[in-house]
Amino acid sequence: MKRTKKRILSLLLATVVTLGIFPASTFAADTTIALSECQISWDHILTDADGNTFQSGYGLRAEDNPFGYALLPIVREMHDYTAKRNGLTDDKSKWIYGKDYVYCFCIEHGILLSNPTEYVGSGDDMYGDKYKQLSMEQKDLLALALAYGYPNRTDLETSKDANACYSATQLIVWQITLGFRTSPTELDDKTYPADGFSGTMTEQLCRNKYFKDYYDRILSDMAEHYKRPSFAGTLQSSAPVYEMDFESGRYTITLTDTNNVLSNFYISTNGGVSASISGNKLTLSSSKPITDEVLIKLNRKMPSTNNT
Repeated sequence: MKRTKKRILSLLLATVVTLGIFPASTFAADTTIALSECQISWDHILTDADGNTFQSGYGLRAEDNPFGYALLPIVREMHDYTAKRNGLTDDKSKWIYGKDYVYCFCIEHGILLSNPTEYVGSGDDMYGDKYKQLSMEQKDLLALALAYGYPNRTDLETSKDANACYSATQLIVWQITLGFRTSPTELDDKTYPADGFSGTMTEQLCRNKYFKDYYDRILSDMAEHYKRPSFAGTLQSSAPVYEMDFESGRYTITLTDTNNVLSNFYISTNGGVSASISGNKLTLSSSKPITDEVLIKLNRKMPSTNNT
Protein backbone atom coordinates (compact mmCIF):
# COMPACT_ATOMS: atom_id res chain seq x y z
CA MET A 1 0.00 0.00 0.00
CA LYS A 2 1.28 3.48 -0.89
CA ARG A 3 2.20 5.53 2.14
CA THR A 4 0.43 8.88 2.46
CA LYS A 5 2.41 11.67 4.07
CA LYS A 6 0.89 14.71 5.71
CA ARG A 7 1.97 18.32 5.73
CA ILE A 8 0.32 21.16 7.64
CA LEU A 9 -1.15 24.13 5.82
CA SER A 10 -2.78 27.17 7.45
CA LEU A 11 -5.57 29.07 5.68
CA LEU A 12 -6.54 32.68 6.30
CA LEU A 13 -9.16 34.88 4.69
CA ALA A 14 -7.50 38.23 4.04
CA THR A 15 -9.05 41.17 5.86
CA VAL A 16 -9.46 43.19 2.66
CA VAL A 17 -13.13 42.40 3.11
CA THR A 18 -13.07 45.13 5.76
CA LEU A 19 -14.30 48.38 4.24
CA GLY A 20 -11.61 50.56 5.76
CA ILE A 21 -8.91 48.89 3.69
CA PHE A 22 -10.35 48.39 0.24
CA PRO A 23 -7.65 47.61 -2.33
CA ALA A 24 -6.80 50.40 -4.74
CA SER A 25 -8.31 48.39 -7.58
CA THR A 26 -11.79 48.66 -6.06
CA PHE A 27 -12.66 51.41 -8.51
CA ALA A 28 -11.43 51.14 -12.06
CA ALA A 29 -11.46 54.87 -12.72
CA ASP A 30 -8.76 56.82 -10.88
CA THR A 31 -10.22 60.03 -9.45
CA THR A 32 -7.75 62.84 -10.11
CA ILE A 33 -10.31 65.64 -10.26
CA ALA A 34 -9.90 68.40 -7.64
CA LEU A 35 -13.30 68.13 -5.99
CA SER A 36 -12.89 71.36 -4.02
CA GLU A 37 -12.75 73.23 -7.34
CA CYS A 38 -15.72 71.54 -8.99
CA GLN A 39 -19.15 72.76 -9.85
CA ILE A 40 -21.88 70.55 -8.41
CA SER A 41 -24.89 70.31 -10.69
CA TRP A 42 -28.33 68.76 -10.62
CA ASP A 43 -28.67 67.71 -14.24
CA HIS A 44 -31.68 65.45 -14.73
CA ILE A 45 -34.89 64.29 -13.12
CA LEU A 46 -34.48 60.55 -13.50
CA THR A 47 -37.05 58.32 -15.21
CA ASP A 48 -37.51 54.57 -15.51
CA ALA A 49 -37.89 52.39 -18.61
CA ASP A 50 -41.58 53.32 -18.81
CA GLY A 51 -40.90 57.04 -18.62
CA ASN A 52 -42.07 57.43 -15.01
CA THR A 53 -40.16 59.49 -12.47
CA PHE A 54 -39.06 57.95 -9.18
CA GLN A 55 -41.59 59.93 -7.16
CA SER A 56 -42.56 59.83 -3.49
CA GLY A 57 -44.30 62.08 -0.97
CA TYR A 58 -43.11 62.07 2.63
CA GLY A 59 -41.83 64.12 5.53
CA LEU A 60 -39.56 63.63 8.53
CA ARG A 61 -39.96 65.05 12.03
CA ALA A 62 -37.02 66.93 13.51
CA GLU A 63 -36.86 64.56 16.49
CA ASP A 64 -36.43 61.63 14.09
CA ASN A 65 -33.62 63.31 12.13
CA PRO A 66 -30.13 62.98 13.67
CA PHE A 67 -29.20 66.30 12.03
CA GLY A 68 -32.01 67.99 13.95
CA TYR A 69 -34.17 69.53 11.23
CA ALA A 70 -37.54 68.52 9.82
CA LEU A 71 -38.34 67.60 6.23
CA LEU A 72 -41.64 69.03 5.06
CA PRO A 73 -44.15 66.43 3.80
CA ILE A 74 -43.94 67.21 0.08
CA VAL A 75 -43.63 65.35 -3.22
CA ARG A 76 -40.04 64.62 -4.27
CA GLU A 77 -38.51 63.19 -7.46
CA MET A 78 -35.11 61.57 -7.77
CA HIS A 79 -32.46 63.49 -9.69
CA ASP A 80 -28.74 63.06 -10.19
CA TYR A 81 -25.76 65.05 -8.91
CA THR A 82 -22.51 65.48 -10.82
CA ALA A 83 -19.27 67.20 -9.83
CA LYS A 84 -17.68 68.75 -12.93
CA ARG A 85 -14.32 70.35 -13.46
CA ASN A 86 -14.60 74.03 -14.26
CA GLY A 87 -13.90 74.93 -17.89
CA LEU A 88 -15.33 71.80 -19.54
CA THR A 89 -16.60 72.13 -23.09
CA ASP A 90 -20.14 71.13 -24.08
CA ASP A 91 -18.82 68.07 -25.93
CA LYS A 92 -19.50 65.36 -23.34
CA SER A 93 -17.90 62.70 -25.54
CA LYS A 94 -14.53 64.13 -24.55
CA TRP A 95 -15.21 64.12 -20.81
CA ILE A 96 -13.21 61.54 -18.84
CA TYR A 97 -14.79 60.06 -15.73
CA GLY A 98 -12.64 60.64 -12.67
CA LYS A 99 -10.66 63.40 -14.37
CA ASP A 100 -13.34 65.77 -15.65
CA TYR A 101 -16.41 64.67 -13.69
CA VAL A 102 -17.66 62.24 -11.06
CA TYR A 103 -21.13 61.19 -9.93
CA CYS A 104 -22.19 62.38 -6.48
CA PHE A 105 -24.82 61.52 -3.90
CA CYS A 106 -26.59 63.71 -1.37
CA ILE A 107 -26.03 62.90 2.31
CA GLU A 108 -27.81 66.00 3.71
CA HIS A 109 -31.36 65.10 2.73
CA GLY A 110 -33.61 68.13 2.30
CA ILE A 111 -30.82 70.72 2.46
CA LEU A 112 -29.98 72.54 -0.75
CA LEU A 113 -26.38 73.22 -1.73
CA SER A 114 -25.37 76.51 -0.15
CA ASN A 115 -22.99 77.18 -3.02
CA PRO A 116 -23.15 75.00 -6.16
CA THR A 117 -19.44 75.54 -6.84
CA GLU A 118 -18.25 74.66 -3.32
CA TYR A 119 -17.94 70.90 -2.85
CA VAL A 120 -16.87 70.91 0.80
CA GLY A 121 -19.96 72.71 2.08
CA SER A 122 -20.41 75.78 4.22
CA GLY A 123 -19.32 76.89 7.68
CA ASP A 124 -23.00 77.43 8.45
CA ASP A 125 -24.30 74.57 10.62
CA MET A 126 -27.28 74.27 8.29
CA TYR A 127 -24.97 73.45 5.38
CA GLY A 128 -21.89 72.10 7.15
CA ASP A 129 -19.95 68.96 6.34
CA LYS A 130 -22.36 66.29 7.57
CA TYR A 131 -19.97 63.49 6.59
CA LYS A 132 -17.74 64.42 9.52
CA GLN A 133 -20.70 63.92 11.84
CA LEU A 134 -21.27 60.33 10.76
CA SER A 135 -20.05 57.39 12.83
CA MET A 136 -17.40 54.99 11.52
CA GLU A 137 -20.14 52.37 11.18
CA GLN A 138 -22.13 54.73 8.95
CA LYS A 139 -19.07 55.57 6.88
CA ASP A 140 -18.32 51.87 6.39
CA LEU A 141 -21.91 51.25 5.29
CA LEU A 142 -21.69 54.18 2.87
CA ALA A 143 -18.50 52.76 1.37
CA LEU A 144 -20.22 49.41 0.99
CA ALA A 145 -23.30 50.96 -0.65
CA LEU A 146 -21.18 52.94 -3.11
CA ALA A 147 -19.01 49.91 -3.89
CA TYR A 148 -22.04 47.85 -4.92
CA GLY A 149 -24.31 50.67 -6.09
CA TYR A 150 -24.02 53.18 -8.91
CA PRO A 151 -21.78 53.48 -10.92
CA ASN A 152 -19.78 50.41 -9.89
CA ARG A 153 -22.25 47.76 -10.96
CA THR A 154 -21.51 45.65 -14.02
CA ASP A 155 -25.16 44.79 -14.75
CA LEU A 156 -26.23 48.17 -16.15
CA GLU A 157 -27.24 47.66 -19.78
CA THR A 158 -29.15 50.86 -20.54
CA SER A 159 -29.35 54.46 -19.38
CA LYS A 160 -32.68 53.59 -17.73
CA ASP A 161 -30.94 50.84 -15.76
CA ALA A 162 -28.46 53.49 -14.67
CA ASN A 163 -31.30 55.79 -13.59
CA ALA A 164 -32.91 53.09 -11.45
CA CYS A 165 -29.57 52.04 -9.96
CA TYR A 166 -28.53 55.63 -9.18
CA SER A 167 -31.89 56.31 -7.52
CA ALA A 168 -31.72 53.12 -5.45
CA THR A 169 -28.18 53.97 -4.38
CA GLN A 170 -29.28 57.46 -3.34
CA LEU A 171 -32.09 56.05 -1.20
CA ILE A 172 -29.69 53.69 0.58
CA VAL A 173 -27.29 56.60 1.17
CA TRP A 174 -30.11 58.59 2.80
CA GLN A 175 -31.17 55.60 4.89
CA ILE A 176 -27.62 55.35 6.24
CA THR A 177 -26.96 59.04 6.90
CA LEU A 178 -30.37 59.55 8.53
CA GLY A 179 -29.69 56.62 10.86
CA PHE A 180 -32.49 54.46 9.46
CA ARG A 181 -30.20 51.70 8.17
CA THR A 182 -27.69 50.08 10.53
CA SER A 183 -26.75 47.12 8.30
CA PRO A 184 -27.58 45.74 4.85
CA THR A 185 -30.53 43.91 6.44
CA GLU A 186 -31.67 46.22 9.27
CA LEU A 187 -33.88 49.22 8.45
CA ASP A 188 -36.17 51.49 10.49
CA ASP A 189 -37.44 54.20 8.12
CA LYS A 190 -38.97 56.97 10.26
CA THR A 191 -40.41 59.09 7.46
CA TYR A 192 -44.18 59.56 7.24
CA PRO A 193 -46.39 59.94 4.14
CA ALA A 194 -47.51 63.26 2.73
CA ASP A 195 -51.21 63.85 2.03
CA GLY A 196 -52.40 61.56 -0.73
CA PHE A 197 -49.55 59.07 -0.22
CA SER A 198 -49.10 55.97 1.91
CA GLY A 199 -46.05 54.35 3.41
CA THR A 200 -42.54 55.51 4.21
CA MET A 201 -40.02 56.99 1.78
CA THR A 202 -38.60 53.49 1.26
CA GLU A 203 -41.96 51.78 0.79
CA GLN A 204 -43.12 54.34 -1.76
CA LEU A 205 -39.98 54.26 -3.89
CA CYS A 206 -39.81 50.47 -3.82
CA ARG A 207 -43.24 50.24 -5.45
CA ASN A 208 -41.45 51.03 -8.71
CA LYS A 209 -40.35 47.62 -10.03
CA TYR A 210 -37.24 48.95 -11.77
CA PHE A 211 -36.13 50.79 -8.66
CA LYS A 212 -36.88 47.79 -6.42
CA ASP A 213 -34.86 45.48 -8.65
CA TYR A 214 -31.62 47.43 -8.20
CA TYR A 215 -32.40 48.28 -4.58
CA ASP A 216 -32.58 44.55 -3.81
CA ARG A 217 -29.46 43.76 -5.85
CA ILE A 218 -27.36 46.37 -4.06
CA LEU A 219 -28.49 45.32 -0.58
CA SER A 220 -28.00 41.64 -1.43
CA ASP A 221 -24.42 42.29 -2.55
CA MET A 222 -23.79 44.40 0.54
CA ALA A 223 -25.04 41.56 2.76
CA GLU A 224 -22.89 39.01 0.92
CA HIS A 225 -19.75 41.13 1.17
CA TYR A 226 -18.62 39.81 4.54
CA LYS A 227 -19.52 36.18 3.88
CA ARG A 228 -16.34 34.12 3.59
CA PRO A 229 -15.65 30.62 2.29
CA SER A 230 -16.63 28.05 4.89
CA PHE A 231 -13.11 26.64 5.19
CA ALA A 232 -11.37 29.97 5.90
CA GLY A 233 -10.88 32.10 8.99
CA THR A 234 -10.56 35.84 9.46
CA LEU A 235 -7.56 36.09 11.80
CA GLN A 236 -4.16 34.55 11.23
CA SER A 237 -3.90 33.62 14.89
CA SER A 238 -7.05 31.49 14.66
CA ALA A 239 -6.91 30.38 11.03
CA PRO A 240 -7.98 26.77 10.39
CA VAL A 241 -5.12 24.32 9.91
CA TYR A 242 -5.29 21.58 7.27
CA GLU A 243 -3.06 18.65 6.35
CA MET A 244 -2.00 17.93 2.77
CA ASP A 245 -1.88 14.38 1.42
CA PHE A 246 1.11 13.13 -0.60
CA GLU A 247 -0.20 11.53 -3.77
CA SER A 248 1.33 10.97 -7.21
CA GLY A 249 4.47 12.86 -6.27
CA ARG A 250 2.73 16.00 -4.94
CA TYR A 251 1.34 17.26 -1.69
CA THR A 252 -2.27 18.27 -2.27
CA ILE A 253 -5.59 19.07 -0.64
CA THR A 254 -9.00 20.08 -2.00
CA LEU A 255 -11.35 22.15 0.16
CA THR A 256 -15.06 22.66 -0.53
CA ASP A 257 -16.77 25.95 0.25
CA THR A 258 -20.26 25.12 1.52
CA ASN A 259 -21.10 28.86 1.60
CA ASN A 260 -20.73 28.96 -2.21
CA VAL A 261 -18.91 32.30 -2.26
CA LEU A 262 -15.45 31.14 -3.34
CA SER A 263 -15.86 32.59 -6.84
CA ASN A 264 -16.03 36.05 -5.25
CA PHE A 265 -12.39 35.88 -4.14
CA TYR A 266 -8.91 36.08 -5.58
CA ILE A 267 -6.32 33.79 -4.04
CA SER A 268 -2.68 34.47 -3.23
CA THR A 269 -0.19 31.91 -1.95
CA ASN A 270 3.41 31.66 -0.83
CA GLY A 271 5.83 29.00 0.37
CA GLY A 272 5.84 27.12 -2.93
CA VAL A 273 2.13 26.28 -2.80
CA SER A 274 0.04 26.63 -5.96
CA ALA A 275 -3.72 27.11 -5.96
CA SER A 276 -6.62 26.69 -8.35
CA ILE A 277 -10.34 27.36 -8.00
CA SER A 278 -13.03 25.33 -9.73
CA GLY A 279 -16.58 26.17 -8.77
CA ASN A 280 -16.78 25.99 -4.99
CA LYS A 281 -13.61 23.89 -4.64
CA LEU A 282 -10.13 25.18 -3.84
CA THR A 283 -7.21 22.87 -4.64
CA LEU A 284 -3.78 23.55 -3.11
CA SER A 285 -0.66 21.64 -4.05
CA SER A 286 3.11 21.62 -3.70
CA SER A 287 5.87 19.58 -5.28
CA LYS A 288 8.05 19.74 -2.18
CA PRO A 289 7.54 19.09 1.52
CA ILE A 290 6.25 22.01 3.55
CA THR A 291 8.21 22.31 6.76
CA ASP A 292 6.48 25.44 8.09
CA GLU A 293 2.93 26.70 8.10
CA VAL A 294 1.97 28.43 4.87
CA LEU A 295 -0.50 31.31 4.77
CA ILE A 296 -3.10 31.33 1.98
CA LYS A 297 -4.94 34.62 1.49
CA LEU A 298 -8.33 35.08 -0.15
CA ASN A 299 -8.97 38.66 -1.29
CA ARG A 300 -12.52 39.83 -1.93
CA LYS A 301 -13.24 40.79 -5.55
CA MET A 302 -14.80 44.22 -5.92
CA PRO A 303 -16.91 45.71 -8.72
CA SER A 304 -15.31 47.79 -11.46
CA THR A 305 -16.59 51.24 -12.34
CA ASN A 306 -19.27 51.13 -15.03
CA ASN A 307 -19.82 54.38 -16.92
CA THR A 308 -23.25 53.56 -18.35
